[in-house]
Amino acid sequence: MCDPEVSGAVVVDKTDTSPVVGIFGGTFDPVHNGHLQVAEAVRRQLPMDKVLFIPAAVPLLRVEPLADSVHRLEMVRLAVDGWPGFEIDDREIRRAGPSYSVVTLEELRQELPSMPLCLILGIDAVLRLTEWYRWTELLELAHIAVMGRPGWRLPTVLPDWWIQARADTGADLVKCTAGSVVCVDVPRLNISSTGVRTEILQGTVNTEILPEPVVNYIKDHALYGYPS
Repeated sequence: MCDPEVSGAVVVDKTDTSPVVGIFGGTFDPVHNGHLQVAEAVRRQLPMDKVLFIPAAVPLLRVEPLADSVHRLEMVRLAVDGWPGFEIDDREIRRAGPSYSVVTLEELRQELPSMPLCLILGIDAVLRLTEWYRWTELLELAHIAVMGRPGWRLPTVLPDWWIQARADTGADLVKCTAGSVVCVDVPRLNISSTGVRTEILQGTVNTEILPEPVVNYIKDHALYGYPS
């Protein structure tokens, strides 16, 4: 529910069909086809002009990435090349210290003051949102798109903050710059970065799970234990 009185969001002029900018963060260790496909599913279902892939330098609630940030950044750059609407944003890699999403959103809000922003998250991350740094400020800066796999169901009891911000459709995201939570279905894909790293360690790396330029990059730099 887009309520600027509550969230501090700015009402968007309805004569201005400002597209939504998606923010898709993660360690991307490595980035794989699953990341690309779910981001595209979100972009197509919402009035979203583009998706910014933002690799984290130092994630707070995840294990430390195995690949150096320079390698992860370059792999994402290679992966999104050629995908319409996908862009890479390296601000968290360039920024010193932990990768706080709220700080990233503050920076983007300063750069795009009247543009609706939308943080793209999986259901597990959303249900742990209260563990995030300055989490109560997130909806003041952006909307949230909750990704759900086929057949998924919302928790029986939703947190109060979610209930208050819940939007009926993606069209609600263009009414304000922030403040709404919308659910989006994404394809079920049996791909994970952990599984990908395991296969690479065993000497298997293929374009069914990784973009071909990423496969070549991993081989060229002998990442994740790939035989050099």
